[in-house]
Amino acid sequence: NEELDVNVIAMNGYEISSIKVTMNGEEVIDAVSDNRIYIEHVIGEVEIVVLTNPIPQPVETDSRNAAVNYESSSINYGERFEASVSINNEEFQNLTVKVYMDDIDVTNKVYDARTGKILIEKVTGKVVIEAKANPIPQKPEEQPKEEIVAGLEQELRRIYGDDINIEQNSSDGQLINVYAQQKAETLDLITQ
Repeated sequence: NEELDVNVIAMNGYEISSIKVTMNGEEVIDAVSDNRIYIEHVIGEVEIVVLTNPIPQPVETDSRNAAVNYESSSINYGERFEASVSINNEEFQNLTVKVYMDDIDVTNKVYDARTGKILIEKVTGKVVIEAKANPIPQKPEEQPKEEIVAGLEQELRRIYGDDINIEQNSSDGQLINVYAQQKAETLDLITQ
């Protein structure tokens, strides 16, 4: 007549849903308390049946200008998880995606940038997907050379005062014209 004292612990990612203990084919109801099995006097063959359920792992997203598509806000531990990521507006480009599981960056293992697909064969913790698309840079507006010259003259007067000589034949005036011409040509190239 030995004593039986066992603590039942579920595997990582699972929770105990029920414990059934039988001795000599008869259920021992008072043997289980808070995942502990205790029989003071074992008088025959003991059978223990423990049922577990996978713990649902949360799926969270942080997306900016991108769409993240998946089926459920949680996925059971050990199950497969699939998602897709895409830019949700034609005014955006350069999709950046990060995937974390249990606070570990798993992006390189589970994300295919060519297809936009995320595939986790076996979920082992909380899944977080970050997706961000950047706005397409807008082309600067064309600006006439006269406006550029006026802006440069105004800035030089602000810096050096009103008595600066910016006539076209002065060295400062010629410098303003060279800068204005370069800026106008650069803007022309960008806006084409």
